[in-house]
Amino acid sequence: MDSRLIPGIFVVAFLALILGAMVWAWRGRRRRDAAIPALPTAPESLHPILTADVFYVATSRAGQPLERLALPGLGFRARAELIVATEGLLLQIPGEHPVFIPADRLADASTATWTIDRVVESDGLIRVRWSTGIPTPDFAESYLRLIESPRQTEVLEAIRRLGTAGTAPAGPSTKEN
Repeated sequence: MDSRLIPGIFVVAFLALILGAMVWAWRGRRRRDAAIPALPTAPESLHPILTADVFYVATSRAGQPLERLALPGLGFRARAELIVATEGLLLQIPGEHPVFIPADRLADASTATWTIDRVVESDGLIRVRWSTGIPTPDFAESYLRLIESPRQTEVLEAIRRLGTAGTAPAGPSTKEN
């Protein structure tokens, strides 16, 4: 018998155990977040204000940037197209159903430097705070990174205008990341 076979079996078994634990933990997180109602589908006709190519980073509980939410369409980091429209925000991630956050659920938009597993230069992320529609967690924060950073001010202002036009109250204040 080859002397490398037994250590190889242990390594493969250990990796399988870790992968199984990761799948189990992600399923638990999805069950926990199943109480958050699904976001509505986008209206048939949107009136775009602007579009931007972004990296979708994560969605977390408001004020808890290390507490990822596993919501349909928002579970994994990916390149996406953001459409800011008069009706709300539409995030189109390849391979996922489009995610639409109506304007009346938008609470605020600001900048951040870090979340979950991403740290960037100062104010390199856009943090969009929106109402989940249930008491706990009442607000979620989605983090985006613009591919063309000179447009960040323009995108932030467009989202803020939608948030102030909507009826969502400002969520709990959080210190800047």
